[in-house]
Amino acid sequence: MDVGIAAAQSTATAAAATGAANSGLISTLQSQVVKLEGENAMLTSDITEMKAEQTTIKVDAAKVATDLKKFEIGQGITDAGLQGQITKLQTEKADKETTYTKLEVDAYFVAQTDTNTNVSNNLLQLGSSKANNTDVYTITEIDNKLILKADKTYVDTGFNIYGNQLTTLKTRADNIEILNSTQTSQITALQTKDNQFTDVINTILSVNSTQSTDITGLKTRCTNIETLNTSQSNAITSLSTDNANNKSNIASLQTDNATNKSNIATLQTDNTANKNSITVLLTDNTKQNQDILNLQTNDTNQNQVLQIHTANFLDLGDRCKAIEDVDATQQIILDIHTGNFGTINQNFTDIWGRLDTIEAVDFSNVTKRLDYLDQNVGDMMPTVDFNNKWRVNEAVPKIAALETDNTNNKTNLTSLTTRANEQDQTNLTFGGKITTLQTDNTKNKQDIFNVNTNITNINTTLTSYNTRITNLESFLFNFQTRGPGWYKIGDIVTCYGNAQIGGGGQIYANFAVAMVDVFDYIATVRRGANSGGGCDVLYVEAELTRLKITHDFATNAYVDWINWHATGRWK
Repeated sequence: MDVGIAAAQSTATAAAATGAANSGLISTLQSQVVKLEGENAMLTSDITEMKAEQTTIKVDAAKVATDLKKFEIGQGITDAGLQGQITKLQTEKADKETTYTKLEVDAYFVAQTDTNTNVSNNLLQLGSSKANNTDVYTITEIDNKLILKADKTYVDTGFNIYGNQLTTLKTRADNIEILNSTQTSQITALQTKDNQFTDVINTILSVNSTQSTDITGLKTRCTNIETLNTSQSNAITSLSTDNANNKSNIASLQTDNATNKSNIATLQTDNTANKNSITVLLTDNTKQNQDILNLQTNDTNQNQVLQIHTANFLDLGDRCKAIEDVDATQQIILDIHTGNFGTINQNFTDIWGRLDTIEAVDFSNVTKRLDYLDQNVGDMMPTVDFNNKWRVNEAVPKIAALETDNTNNKTNLTSLTTRANEQDQTNLTFGGKITTLQTDNTKNKQDIFNVNTNITNINTTLTSYNTRITNLESFLFNFQTRGPGWYKIGDIVTCYGNAQIGGGGQIYANFAVAMVDVFDYIATVRRGANSGGGCDVLYVEAELTRLKITHDFATNAYVDWINWHATGRWK
């Protein structure tokens, strides 16, 4: 019975050690939580930075829209005369009833200070078609007749050019809004991942709280076990006083004790190896976490075992009292008592296994208890009634119990090794999850970098658009061809123009679109076989397979300019 009590005491001591180890585990888990919170804070900071950049994009997009609006209503046009005329067209063209007197028209052209001979002749022709200053011109007449600064170019031509450019710029602004929407989706996805990080941290905090509660409960149960153990010791001491016949079994016990010592030495060797394995487990936070989860799983069983202990000890007290009061029933009661202590010993063994005690059994204490029994058992035994010979037989089951305990110790050590391997696998799984989280965090940072790159590209594109608008304004000259618009490669374009300034009759040249220079937004054409002396054509906007005519130079006076800006001049 002393061995059973010793095992119970060792179990209680080991349970206390487990509580201390679990306290260390909680400290490690709390450190992990702090680390995850730090990473989460960094991710939140990155997302905040992205939101700020997204706001900047929206501001830039709004600025583009504002600039387009200004462009649309005639702002930013450098030619003062053209600006004034387009402003009139934008506000009054729909109203075909609006008229202008000859005096008003003449005053407008005088204000242009245009000295071109052709313009002067046309003004004279326009003026002679009206009887006096009271005659009026309709908007349609002005659209068809009025001539601006350069040769034979109408006001609506410039208006159409700007209209087409505005349409293109609006499309690009829409594309910027689409890109901004995509970036918003990316930030939403990152926020979702950030929430997932928060969920993981909250889960760990919840588990940590549960573990703290469980460990407190375990410590309480350990205290209860120690209290029960004291009661057991007192009860067994009382029974041992009556067990004088154990003297005759000392020799046998000593022989068995030698065997037990040998077995204990083997177990101690095994226990040393097990301690080494458990030392590795102690340094692995994930393995400790698994141990605590297992304790939670077995909590119900432990409570049931403790209830059995309580019932058994209460029953033990009643039976001991009955032994004192009724001698006639002592043998039956002691038989029952012996069986109950066998159950109690097994229960303590079960608790010891479930608690995953790092040192399940303190074998050195077992050895010390056996040595003490060897040296003092004679003195412990008082004079007894030798008529109670049946008590001698109690030594046999005690020895068997020792052997069973030794076997159980080996089994439990094997179980610990198996569980250590399982915890290693669990640790690998958790390590994979951490790696996945780190990978996600790296991808988030790459996504943020990509958004920043997109913003830089947008700014670059906007700068390019502004440059193109400036170039288009400077390239805005007058033309007279088959008509403004888009032409694909191979189309024939007829250009009418004078051979030279002030020259004679009208001549023409057929041009076939031959090449498009997308990068310089300038294209060249190939002359037709029956071309005249001049009529070189310049294109100032192009796509991959078509281009748009915006101006034709009708005289050789522009040759040097064309050779400088175009990609070549065909003859």
